[in-house]
Amino acid sequence: MLGADGVTHEAIGADNFEQFKADLETGFAKFGLFAEIGPCAGDLMGLGSELLAALYAWKDGGICVYEYTLLPAAELVAGPQVTIGRDLDGSALNLDVATGMLMDDSGPVGELGQYLGKFRNELLSHKLEWADGSWVEISA
Repeated sequence: MLGADGVTHEAIGADNFEQFKADLETGFAKFGLFAEIGPCAGDLMGLGSELLAALYAWKDGGICVYEYTLLPAAELVAGPQVTIGRDLDGSALNLDVATGMLMDDSGPVGELGQYLGKFRNELLSHKLEWADGSWVEISA
């Protein structure tokens, strides 16, 4: 995924998910965030997305990716489009499980693996700061 900064971001998938988890744990720990959130105890394979299932097997919602807080697994409803998160205003982040594309009220925001990869890179590059319940981009 080519970011706004012109940098290509590695997509997150099964082959690099363990490193992604380790990287986010490190990034979140710097802000004292999300350590108390455990894995989902239920079976998520029915959601139709292996990456989404892996994400919830790590943390059962509650983590914030950019401005969206992921919903707890108990609130996810399987279907062709799954609402996986909400921003502070209540706007939905939806996943099209057939294509892996994320959409918000303004339209497509990127493929899930690419979106997570961009978030990881920006978090670790100190381009994001935690403020009032959401991540904000900081100018260089």
